[in-house]
Amino acid sequence: MKQKFVSVLSLIAMAVMAAFVMVACEKPTPEPDPEPDPEVIEESVKFVLAEYYGDYYGSGSEDVLMVFSSEGMEFEDGVYKSGSGYVAYVDVLADVLPENLIPPTGEYPVGEDLLPGTAVVTGQMYNQLVGSYVLEFTDGVNEPSFYYVEGGNVSLKVDGDNVEMTADFEIMDNEDMRFLFSGEVSVTDRTGGTTTGGGTTGDGGGDYSYEVDTAGVDTFTFNTAQFKNYGQEYNTENDYIFLYMLNDLGEFAEIELYAPKGTTSPVGTYTINDTKGDWTCYRSPGGDSQYDYPSYIGYDVIPELGSFYGASYYLISGTVEVTETGITIDFVSYNGSEIHAEYEGAVAFDTETESLSVRRYAPRAEVTGKQARMMKLTE
Repeated sequence: MKQKFVSVLSLIAMAVMAAFVMVACEKPTPEPDPEPDPEVIEESVKFVLAEYYGDYYGSGSEDVLMVFSSEGMEFEDGVYKSGSGYVAYVDVLADVLPENLIPPTGEYPVGEDLLPGTAVVTGQMYNQLVGSYVLEFTDGVNEPSFYYVEGGNVSLKVDGDNVEMTADFEIMDNEDMRFLFSGEVSVTDRTGGTTTGGGTTGDGGGDYSYEVDTAGVDTFTFNTAQFKNYGQEYNTENDYIFLYMLNDLGEFAEIELYAPKGTTSPVGTYTINDTKGDWTCYRSPGGDSQYDYPSYIGYDVIPELGSFYGASYYLISGTVEVTETGITIDFVSYNGSEIHAEYEGAVAFDTETESLSVRRYAPRAEVTGKQARMMKLTE
């Protein structure tokens, strides 16, 4: 047994020695090259506009949207005219803003928490794009390319009206982007008449200029309807219900409804007024220079520009009737047009989780030739 045991150890020792000799004779394997840093598209940009929207997301944050573009692009009153390059929408949330409404010096990580001290990722609600994102324009081409921001950081150094910004955007399915800016910034207050959650005072003092002046009669037929019940997310008195309807022409309706707390079905008759009481449809207060506010119908959609639209009918009086088999809206618009809208199909609350728990509004289009006004919300 002892001899066999020694023999086995010898075999093992020989095998180890042979392996050592073989390894010693082999050429060393070179270390693999380090992974190259991902390509980053870096662009020095100029200031186009900045706008303050108050607590636009209903999260207790002060929302400021800053828009920058490549140096070679031309704008007039915020309207893109010509040139090729990038337009970066930088959506920043602050806790407290100074008198000039410029977000204070700091680091704003890009995320979806909607908290003060952060920047907002690209989000989508129904057909609307929200948050930070990038457009790429090619001179002479009507429709830009869209880049969605899914992370990154916005660094601001502020001295009065002078801002140094580095926006590092992680772009979905594309190279990351870095935008550099140094210069003066001025912020326009867009909160006139608005309150938390995007609702308005309903005093009728908004901009109704997107409705035709001459009263007439019109009918809309929609083949898609989505109801979303936000409960008391935007108020404590009752349930806030958002209704979005769409047809194959791109015409759409955005309707603001109110029902008793705990409503489990949208079925009911809603009277159009500005009370926000149970079983009411909120009367449209019009809009501002860029947005319309529910309740309204948008039409004259411009196919080359996605979901941009050129005209509206604002719901002022009438009813919204929701049954288990469809929706009928009969209303008088701001300038006296009699409008009938209908949808046939099952109705129920949409239970899908939105990428951002906020409500947004579709973009108007201000068209000169085929150039569209830059909007916070695009698709």
